[in-house]
Amino acid sequence: MTTNKPVYLIDYNCVVDNNSMPIGHTFGLAKKLFDLLLQLGHEVIYVCSPEYANKFPHESVLPILTCVTKGQTSIEQEKEIIKGNFAAINKNIKDGVLFFTHINPMIAHLMPKQNKRRKSICICFSNIRKKKSTDNFVKAILRKLFFAYHNTFLKKRASAVIKTNNRLQFFNKNVLFMPDYYYSENEYARYKCEKQDNKVACLGQNNEYKKIIPLIKKFKDSKYQLVIRGKFFQEEVYQEAVRLSEGCSNIVIENNNVSEEVYYHELASSKYCALPYDTDFYFERTTGVGIEAMFLDSIVIGPKEILQFNDIKGIEYNSIEDLDLDLLDKDNSDILDNYESKRQNEYSESKTKQVISEAIDLAMSKVRQN
Repeated sequence: MTTNKPVYLIDYNCVVDNNSMPIGHTFGLAKKLFDLLLQLGHEVIYVCSPEYANKFPHESVLPILTCVTKGQTSIEQEKEIIKGNFAAINKNIKDGVLFFTHINPMIAHLMPKQNKRRKSICICFSNIRKKKSTDNFVKAILRKLFFAYHNTFLKKRASAVIKTNNRLQFFNKNVLFMPDYYYSENEYARYKCEKQDNKVACLGQNNEYKKIIPLIKKFKDSKYQLVIRGKFFQEEVYQEAVRLSEGCSNIVIENNNVSEEVYYHELASSKYCALPYDTDFYFERTTGVGIEAMFLDSIVIGPKEILQFNDIKGIEYNSIEDLDLDLLDKDNSDILDNYESKRQNEYSESKTKQVISEAIDLAMSKVRQN
């Protein structure tokens, strides 16, 4: 369904580095979604910060939001910026479909209220944790109430929720499934190259929830080349990583934000992709790097709980210390066959278009056209 009402593609939390360069998952996602929405025949306007607008490949932008500078903006400042951004969205966009590239249910109460002229849809990468094995009876009850409180707001503020993992649960009537990324043969084929058999790539931001130090200790002095590329946001962790890798010719560390070209080149040339995530923090979260590793046939190495939650076949471990490097030497052709099957089915471009079209139709059908 296409109408005369625009679709506003909104990134409410625009994160940049010290050089005002966009970082994180959602900027890349916004570019892909924008192109798909155009192909589906919609008028699309990207709502973002001026910094994001400057780097966006399309001119149809509404730069009314304030960005967050990673490593400089405090948690309290970030909360105020996000509140201000939702206020700006509410003030400046009065009709059409508001398509949020991501929403954390914790802040669903900040989303603009829906009315006859304005409806919302959103993508959710995660949800509030409903239970934890270490909870006592009281904490378990409180956690469920906390989940219900915030998800009730999400139900009221969104006509449809697109979840990026089938295991996520929401109260909304209209819940659709769509992975973080879709596979485009033309887009990813240009990065494919000869694999370096012993190369292990670890890419993206290195925050306190990535177990970089144990990863280095595991691969140190092994026959595998470990390449770590990504900004470290804790100087002490970076210094410790450098100290541990001194004299190790098989460890490469680059402390900077990874460009799109470098990111895809590293994934494409690496036989393995390491996801050394903290299982507790990344509980029930999806992984964009893991998905794109599958697109480029880089065998994923990561915590068993996270890989199984994301339905990613790979080399699993319970803790990095227990990872058996001999598993990397085994015949892993079954893993690569699984990746090929997923690319052609649930991660296909046509499937993604179908889901986005259905979500927008659900919202558009409720928007008054005059």
